[in-house]
Amino acid sequence: MAKKKILLTGATVAVQFISALIASQAASVKNASISVLVRGEEQARVLQEKGLRTINFKGFDDDSTIKKAASEHDIVINTASGFEAGLAASLIRGLGDRKNALGVDVHYIHTSGTTNYANSPTLNLYQGYAAATISDKATTQVVSTLRQLNEASPYAQRTTDLTVLAVGKEAGVNTHIITIPMLFGFGTGFFRKLSGQLPILMDEALRARQVWIVGDGVGVKQHIHVEDAAAVYELVLKRVLEGLDVPSGKEGIMFVENGSHSWNEAGEALAKAGKSLGALDTEQVKRLTLEEAAKTLGIDDINYVEVAYASTSRVSAETARSFKWQPKWPKGSIWEFIEPEWRAVLEERK
Repeated sequence: MAKKKILLTGATVAVQFISALIASQAASVKNASISVLVRGEEQARVLQEKGLRTINFKGFDDDSTIKKAASEHDIVINTASGFEAGLAASLIRGLGDRKNALGVDVHYIHTSGTTNYANSPTLNLYQGYAAATISDKATTQVVSTLRQLNEASPYAQRTTDLTVLAVGKEAGVNTHIITIPMLFGFGTGFFRKLSGQLPILMDEALRARQVWIVGDGVGVKQHIHVEDAAAVYELVLKRVLEGLDVPSGKEGIMFVENGSHSWNEAGEALAKAGKSLGALDTEQVKRLTLEEAAKTLGIDDINYVEVAYASTSRVSAETARSFKWQPKWPKGSIWEFIEPEWRAVLEERK
């Protein structure tokens, strides 16, 4: 059997996923050939030293290079950005070209986020939408929710998911969308070890010498340790390589989650740890309006600020668990990482 060829994107954005695949002990993964799309010489050098083939491209709008790279592989795992519909479309069409030319089965594994299913507590963009828990086994509800929310108020990450479904169907490519919540914990990648939203909140708190959250803080955010999220990618890839069933297309939207917290809980934990380490002047948490937070973050889009920093989203990862996925880190582990992540952020700031 010919060695399967895998193309990865996101060398510095989601390095944990890449390093987990490289370290995988699954025979099907170890026997595959792995290439990575990169945009810098340093990235390429480090990855080549790890035995990976690298392909240089200019950026997300480098359609010809991206499409050609995908056409030379059987499986593409895109962790670079869930907000770039053009990138996703180019990768999928490239896989479609390979299928048409060689008659082989091809797969596109996409990275998205649970904010696609979040509510709008302040701007009220989705009247009547309560963000009740939605299971990835409820395929019709998942897809209809994506469409209805995006029709009410377009959101780039949702638009990209819908593009993946449409272009995948058109090109005859098996698409699988892995939808993740807030990440926490330390990665084992080759570049930056910190990932997720907590370091961003810590950086902002350092600038203000005080933690801030948006609005009343009652919104609920789910989370997952970065290692447990990476395990889902490895599991899906392993099943694809071994010819086992993996839902695709509309049925292929898979959620990842293992615990939740409110914005108030996150703010209080960040403030307490930051103050104890001498990074902050107070344990008191400041509350900003959407407009104030947008100005502080340097973001013009208050819709994004709401969904990223004040909303509620609830999903249930039934598909991954049906594949025997078991998170290594128990629920509640996020609180164990608040102080270590603070220390890591402070070390980076030196």
